[in-house]
Amino acid sequence: MYRPTLLLGLLAAVSAYNCTYEWNNVKYDASPLQNSTADYHFQVQGRVDFWINVCQPDVTQVCGSACAGCQQWDSKSPRGHACLGNANNASFHPPAIPGENGQGYTIEITGGDIPRGQTEARSMQIDFVCDSSAGLGFPAYNSEQPALHYNFMWRSRYACAQAPPPPPPPPPPPPCYSHNDCGSCAGVGCFWCLESDFCVPDPIDSVKPSCSSWIGTPDLCPVPKKWDL
Repeated sequence: MYRPTLLLGLLAAVSAYNCTYEWNNVKYDASPLQNSTADYHFQVQGRVDFWINVCQPDVTQVCGSACAGCQQWDSKSPRGHACLGNANNASFHPPAIPGENGQGYTIEITGGDIPRGQTEARSMQIDFVCDSSAGLGFPAYNSEQPALHYNFMWRSRYACAQAPPPPPPPPPPPPCYSHNDCGSCAGVGCFWCLESDFCVPDPIDSVKPSCSSWIGTPDLCPVPKKWDL
């Protein structure tokens, strides 16, 4: 059973999942793999069926309304199926099987059905492996190791990290002096306001610009040193 040293986040109630997580300052989003209309259904050895969903309980509810993974070996028997994990007990972990650039994540789901005569509940883990060429991908059964712990692997582009957000836009240019504040000032942050409405740094403190070339809003302007007229 997967036992990580770092628990990254516990999924909340069945009806309200947070399907994103962050690890090593890298963000992941599993929500595109969620399917609210159909489960991921596949068969192993031609006789054992599995239903799996992500970020929510199974839609088919063969094994119960809160089950996130279901195994069925006998469709004719009321005891021919078992829940592999309760959707309320799903947690994100660092990748057990790293993909491209070491990216991916593991979701472990505990609290499944307890077999008769035993005390340990079933559990499952899905290893999401980053594969940018895999598209949505599809889960595959790996093994039951240790006993009652079911391992699946899922190669998907959505096991890869999210692209970083774009950088913020540059700050707006500083306000210009108004024509009522004809003058000059010394130091960084001194600007002339030209008729083209572009601000340029004041190159020389002693240069006196023409008052008619200054425009702007006095309320937004710093107070310059007045020229002695």
